[in-house]
Amino acid sequence: MGKGRYLKAAERACARKARFETHAAAEAFVAGRYRAYRCVVCGGYHLTSGRGDREEAPSSPPKEPPGPRLGDLDWSAVLDPKPKPENVKPVFPSARQEAPRQTARCAEPPGKDGKVLLVVEGRLVKSARVDRALRPSLAKGIEVEIEGEPPKVVRLT
Repeated sequence: MGKGRYLKAAERACARKARFETHAAAEAFVAGRYRAYRCVVCGGYHLTSGRGDREEAPSSPPKEPPGPRLGDLDWSAVLDPKPKPENVKPVFPSARQEAPRQTARCAEPPGKDGKVLLVVEGRLVKSARVDRALRPSLAKGIEVEIEGEPPKVVRLT
């Protein structure tokens, strides 16, 4: 929406509202039920749709004093009681760990997306995309070897 449309809409809205010359005259007219504001279009005062009781809103409850700082707490129960030896090198797991392989049964032949519906431990699971070389061999009831999540068909059994 461009600036012209905003100005026209603001002018139309201003023309529909009651205009007062002063703030006091606007609030005296409605006896404090509504609040007055200065209009940026005409420079006069209009009444808001909100109630004037905002000034008498209840104050927020007093704040609770802040709790203890983390540095002031006793961390002895959380710390490791046995210090680590300094000359021991950490053992990192190998970059590629073999996922455990298991067998599954095909519930139906592979679909157009290259995935097959498998029965794994009594559950129906959609596999990852099956290699194109294996797709023609897969049919309902064929046992396959799978690994990983989602199950990837590794080979026929």
